[in-house]
Amino acid sequence: MTMEAVFAENETEAGRPVVRVQRRRASYPIHLPERIEDYVPDDPWQVFQPAIRAARALQVPFAIGGGLAISLYTGQWRNSKDIDLYVLPQDREAVIAAVLGTGLADLFELQPYDRNWIFRAARGGIIVDVMWALANGAGDVEPGWLARGASATVRDEPLRLLAPEEMFWSKVHVLQRDRCDWPDLLNLLYTTGPHFDWARVVQRMAGQERLLGSILSLFAWVAPGRARLLPDWLWRRARLEMPSTGSVRCHEHLRLLDTRDWFTNVEPAR
Repeated sequence: MTMEAVFAENETEAGRPVVRVQRRRASYPIHLPERIEDYVPDDPWQVFQPAIRAARALQVPFAIGGGLAISLYTGQWRNSKDIDLYVLPQDREAVIAAVLGTGLADLFELQPYDRNWIFRAARGGIIVDVMWALANGAGDVEPGWLARGASATVRDEPLRLLAPEEMFWSKVHVLQRDRCDWPDLLNLLYTTGPHFDWARVVQRMAGQERLLGSILSLFAWVAPGRARLLPDWLWRRARLEMPSTGSVRCHEHLRLLDTRDWFTNVEPAR
């Protein structure tokens, strides 16, 4: 079950609008390509699958994030030589040992990294990341992250994906000179945003309403028709006007941001 927020327009607490929460069942659509092997070819899969199965054999909760999860949620597919396994902090040592037991080696000696939130194992340039916290220190992985996401089958392997709300929360802060995850977020909002538990996102981003409003404003600019499917109360909470007109997606605006093929061609259901 997930939570659906209902905006109580005339009620306030401490001067702020009330967000009431009701339970509803999550339904996150998944978008598989015609040939998954084109995007998850044999070489990386021969590293990914044993690591996934080793983690599963521990019978601890984990979920797939990163590029594979984004591709499944958005239908904007890309090849990747790494896979992200999200785990609870207390399970990280067991999962790391299981992943290393598949013949991978710690990447730290070749490429030092911050071990406070991630462990990177690799073989032949293919990387398996074990993650138990956000890189910016904003939070640790919690059980809901691993249980609330969609399920998908990739190359006959059943997978649980990271909850899209936490994926959004983790990526909205990645706005750096050499990396920006907002294109992923615009795709995620387009295909999955109407299914979000937005009360959960608003709670996560308390005190960061301007940042949330910024990505929502950009989303409304590139996909006004799709943005109108987000909850009325969310726009009011972000102090933004819901787009009243416009196409499902604005090709002119999308092209102004990047002339390359970066936005999903999926025609999502409501």
